[in-house]
Amino acid sequence: MEKENVSVEYDKEEDMLYIGRDSSHSQFSVDIELPQGEVVIDYASDGRIAGIEFLNASNMLPILKSVEPSNLKAKLSVQYGAQWAQIYFEIRSPQLQQPIMNSIISPYNKKKIIEH
Repeated sequence: MEKENVSVEYDKEEDMLYIGRDSSHSQFSVDIELPQGEVVIDYASDGRIAGIEFLNASNMLPILKSVEPSNLKAKLSVQYGAQWAQIYFEIRSPQLQQPIMNSIISPYNKKKIIEH
């Protein structure tokens, strides 16, 4: 499983949360509709996942409404399978009693992403 330094940004006004690898730049994105809202997965030019963006983030993570965005820290790791990627994320803040931890499974085809 890959682990790297990540940055986290939460815009309360737009209700968007972004967790991204510090060393990667997005070249391609895929939108995934979930029951709680939309998730955008960003891919780097090498086909690896560069970051994940949550639209209407407080629908998926209601605790965000009570957290100061500048205090957020995050971890991101990805496990790749033949046709899928499991994205694990952890969000921490001094205002939270315990970290928020979750994962999302996404379709994944490195060859198609690189060719895009």
